[in-house]
Amino acid sequence: LDSPMHRGVHDWVARLNAVYSAEPALHGQDWSGHGFEWLDCHDQERTTLAWIRWSPEWKDFVVVVCNFTPMAWKAYRLPVPFPGSYEVLLDSGAADVGGAGLLEASAFDTVDEPHLGRDQYVEFTLPALSMVVLKKG
Repeated sequence: LDSPMHRGVHDWVARLNAVYSAEPALHGQDWSGHGFEWLDCHDQERTTLAWIRWSPEWKDFVVVVCNFTPMAWKAYRLPVPFPGSYEVLLDSGAADVGGAGLLEASAFDTVDEPHLGRDQYVEFTLPALSMVVLKKG
């Protein structure tokens, strides 16, 4: 763990495990496809995928987006199911886990315009080779 990159991976996995354990939306319906919903699975040009994971009671959810390219995407629009503010739960591109630290804030407010079948979206810079998990506050 003396290497900054090794420490970053260690810290990222610790965060990932903590959020996975704390968020029923991430594990409560693993045995069923009912807790999963695509937000965008057609962005082959930028090689991104986005989805929702719902809790068993359908009250809570998290939004996950992955960027599989070595390029950050500025002004990335992520459709979300409800208006409000979305808090960043996980960012694999955070500087303290070895990323570039490109996310502009710890939460993002929705823009009330239709996008990919939803009535609103959040917009941010999606870091390269990253996974970002958001939760409505």
